[in-house]
Amino acid sequence: MWRHFVVFTLSLALGGIAVAAAAADPSGAKNSVSVTVTCGNTTYNAVANGNGPWSPAHDLNSNRVLIPVTFGVERDVFTPVGGAPETTFSPPRVKGSASPNGQPQINCSYTVGPITVPGVGTFEAFGTVTGFVTPG
Repeated sequence: MWRHFVVFTLSLALGGIAVAAAAADPSGAKNSVSVTVTCGNTTYNAVANGNGPWSPAHDLNSNRVLIPVTFGVERDVFTPVGGAPETTFSPPRVKGSASPNGQPQINCSYTVGPITVPGVGTFEAFGTVTGFVTPG
């Protein structure tokens, strides 16, 4: 039961993946989470903030926005304070629709976190994503 509470708490923190204005600082948004996305030879250090996995990630080094269309299997690792890592897997997910506005779809890998909740533990997520990047 404790594990479900921790996963729920971390899910709320990670659920922050929303659209913000390009001029805004997405890393300062409430519920923002750091995401590293690697697409071929390009690595984006991004921030996601909003409601759920389908929200975009904002590249911190440009005005580019990474838009997810499908996710592969995700590996989530939660390590409770003083405990051993616990690994779970999420199945692939498909958004159903997206409008890339002429942008090519690309395959990428991503890492979320590590996110540490003091007194609770640390969470990391690893997976693959297909999507597109807006011009920046």
